[in-house]
Amino acid sequence: MRQHPESTRPAVTRRRATTVRLLLIGLMSLAFAFVACEKDAQTLTNEGNLAVIQKKYDEAATLFDQALAKDPKNVDATVGLATIYIEKGDYAKAREQLDKAKELDPEGAGGWIKQKRQDLLLAESESIKESDPAKYEAMLREVVELNERNPNANKAYSALSDFFMARAKALEGDPKTREEAISYYDKMDTIRTQRNLRKEARAKAKELRRTAFADAFAATLSKLKPELQKDGLLDEPNSRIRAQFIREDKEINPRDEEQEEQYRKYLQGQATLQLIGLTYRFAGLDLPTDLKEAFVPLSRTPVFSKDPKLEKEVIEKGKVEVMVSVSLKDLEESAYVLVLHEKSKTADKNADQDKDGDKAADKEGGDGADKEGGDKAADKEGGDEATDGDTKGDAAADGDKAADGEKKEDEGGEAKP
Repeated sequence: MRQHPESTRPAVTRRRATTVRLLLIGLMSLAFAFVACEKDAQTLTNEGNLAVIQKKYDEAATLFDQALAKDPKNVDATVGLATIYIEKGDYAKAREQLDKAKELDPEGAGGWIKQKRQDLLLAESESIKESDPAKYEAMLREVVELNERNPNANKAYSALSDFFMARAKALEGDPKTREEAISYYDKMDTIRTQRNLRKEARAKAKELRRTAFADAFAATLSKLKPELQKDGLLDEPNSRIRAQFIREDKEINPRDEEQEEQYRKYLQGQATLQLIGLTYRFAGLDLPTDLKEAFVPLSRTPVFSKDPKLEKEVIEKGKVEVMVSVSLKDLEESAYVLVLHEKSKTADKNADQDKDGDKAADKEGGDGADKEGGDKAADKEGGDEATDGDTKGDAAADGDKAADGEKKEDEGGEAKP
């Protein structure tokens, strides 16, 4: 009977061979087990996100790096690294990671990347709030532009509201920074905020504008004081200012009461023009040319809350003269009404120009779109793509509506001299 070859070997040799085989089998089993237990990129990313929630940022960073080593195009891991950098205050690196994520996924994974960019802007803006107020405001407005309807936008609006009100209140007490304070109060109308805060801001802006004009009026009066005193037109004890009109002409010859009444009405009109001219002067405005020959009876002067006081009236052969006076307080208020009226007209004019520009752009864009759509329809013989022109025209019309809704100044009365 023939024996197996191994049976002829010594026992020690056989035991060694068996041991080697067992070792090889064990190593192969470990290798298979290691391969089976190796984590894929998504698993590593999920674990990294969990570590971020637990604020274990270093561990999370390691997991995200491992995930990206396996899958360099893993958007979630890239955004995860950006989240860690935001939490650590390294905003430059966070922005770099978000830029990479956007390149990998231009659509932004359904807004996820935009939301993280909002997180970045909210966090970074707080770090420059005091050092760069303008950039702080710009960052918060960018948050809103990215998505106006999510919780981050609400945070930005709330922060802007608090910022505007705080800045305005800090600046309003100094005449040198009063205009800047007004601008911050005005900005409350450009954001979504509580109605009571917007109402408060408008009232404060109106009050500050009135105070600023009072200072400007006092400065103008001080400048004109020597001239007014020289002509006898300033009644300081009674806080009144006079307007005078004199005409000497040999043709003037009132023969009866009817002619005298005609001259009286003429003088009333001239006195009114003098007062209106004085009001425009204190308002810092040029007298409109259409007012220079206007006739408005004194009792119906539109820019004064009270009738001017007639101090002197002369109607005689060769000469007519009239002198009227108003209180300085009334003159100041009337001048302020004119300033507000002028601002209102300017705002309306600008709004009309914007509207006309939008209409022109709408027409130009609509014509171009219609032509392009018509050509495509002719090429296809179906006409389906001609509707592209209508779609573009609708978008331009939406711009028109936005221009129509431009805010007007709500505090000025309208004077119509």
